[in-house]
Amino acid sequence: MDELVIILVRGMGLGAGTGSGIDPFITNKQIVFMGDGGCMVLGTLLMLSVYAPEESALKRGWLRWGFLVIGAAAFADAFAQWWASRTDFDRIPFGMNEGAGLSDPSVLSQTYFWSTDQIVRRYVALGCVCLAVLAVSYALGLLRQRRA
Repeated sequence: MDELVIILVRGMGLGAGTGSGIDPFITNKQIVFMGDGGCMVLGTLLMLSVYAPEESALKRGWLRWGFLVIGAAAFADAFAQWWASRTDFDRIPFGMNEGAGLSDPSVLSQTYFWSTDQIVRRYVALGCVCLAVLAVSYALGLLRQRRA
């Protein structure tokens, strides 16, 4: 499990300063992107807890159903905004957060010079990848049930 966490952290570019050789400028950009991106990725991971192995604590209790609801809400909240932003750029939350500085899309646009199209396309692409992972997991779960 620890190796998986290390791979994910390095894969997301969060391994700067840990000997990973990743540029901190790139790492900060990925951290900013993973604000809403993290909602989609973590939401997907929480929804995937429904497919936990039979012997796991998640499967024995009701925790997986809570994770499913929380994950679906997190994913839907972020993805719906970016999906709608494909045709309505006014939906993009440019501007300031109360007491926290620029919003993530503003930082991506002003600090890292991403165009509005790039921001929207990248968030939508990430959301579609998450949906594809969920669809494949669902299909594999059906296949396992039919074999059993």
